[in-house]
Amino acid sequence: NSKEGRAFLWIEENGKQLKAMKEPLTFPELKKLISIYGSSEVASVLQSMENYPNLTKKYVSAKLTANNWLKKRRESK
Repeated sequence: NSKEGRAFLWIEENGKQLKAMKEPLTFPELKKLISIYGSSEVASVLQSMENYPNLTKKYVSAKLTANNWLKKRRESK
């Protein structure tokens, strides 16, 4: 029932593109991203990634992609 657990479950159930990446997000990587950026920001970015056309063609690593997108969002605020 943790935030990390719910987020990982969402990926398992809804993250078709996220799971299809060459380097999908692991649970420890997800926990680290949430500890740095917070659960709502991470969830928002994961949803954006899932909806991004050609995600699996343009990006390799879910962790690195999420981290870069989260950094950009933080810098733009």
